[in-house]
Amino acid sequence: MSSVFNIILRLMATLLSAAQVYDLHIRHKKSRDKRVCDKIKAILMLNDGHPYELIVRVLLADDSTIRRWRERYQEDGIEGLLADIPTRNSFAKNCVITVGITQSKQLCIRKPVKTEYI
Repeated sequence: MSSVFNIILRLMATLLSAAQVYDLHIRHKKSRDKRVCDKIKAILMLNDGHPYELIVRVLLADDSTIRRWRERYQEDGIEGLLADIPTRNSFAKNCVITVGITQSKQLCIRKPVKTEYI
């Protein structure tokens, strides 16, 4: 009985309007950033009533991460949910690769803007 009650509470807490669902679908379709898409998919899956365990398996994310995304979306909306994602340009500006003679001390996954040698 308590599990049914928890499911009902979860559904009531995450119920989105048709306009919100539409907005999330549009943002998902336009985004090329995997992190943005994963966050949007998590919110939409929660709205559809999927359990956290399934969302964790599908998105390959931690349970605490999914819960944090849900809380941010409920508190601050889509802008708050996506606010912590750095843009490609902001990452590239701070990207520096330091290379030693025998080993790399720092590795940047994206294209570096500056290279320093020891």
